[in-house]
Amino acid sequence: MRIKGGLGNQLFCYSAARRLALTNNAELVIDNVTGFVRDFQYRREYALDQFKISAREATPAERLEPYERYRRAAMKWLSRKKPFMKGIIWSRKASSLISASLILKQGETLYLDGHWQSEKYFKDIEKLIRNDLSIMPPGDAANQAWRKKLAGIIQ
Repeated sequence: MRIKGGLGNQLFCYSAARRLALTNNAELVIDNVTGFVRDFQYRREYALDQFKISAREATPAERLEPYERYRRAAMKWLSRKKPFMKGIIWSRKASSLISASLILKQGETLYLDGHWQSEKYFKDIEKLIRNDLSIMPPGDAANQAWRKKLAGIIQ
C-alpha cells in the first residue's frame, strides 16, 4: 500500500490494505516514503509509525526506486490493460469496486495507490483495526521518566 495524505487518509489506506492482506493471508507492506516526497504544498509526513500497525516497511525496490514516479506511471498504464485480478497497481478514485478490491488470488502482488475513504473496506474487521491503531507508548528513557513524574503529580 502506498500511504499518502494526511493522518485520516493514511488511516483509511492502512485499514483497507490490512483487510485485503488479512483476507488473503498475505504480508502487508507499506510504502511510507513515495507518497510524501513531493508533498510540497502541505508538507505532510508519514504518521502511522505512532501506532501498533501490523505491516512491514517497503524496501527501495518495493517502492519502485529509483525513478519511482515514472515506473509507477508505466505500471499503472500497463495494469489498465489487464483485468483487475491481474493488475499490479490498483488506483482507486471512485467509490465503486469495493467488493472487488477485497479479493486477491493467493501469491499475487497488488500495489494499492489511493485514499480508500470508506469504512466498507474494513468494517468487518473493525475490532482488529482499532487494536492496530492503539498508540504506542514512548520508548526512550526521558519520556518514561517524564510519564512517571506526571503520573505522580496527577494522582
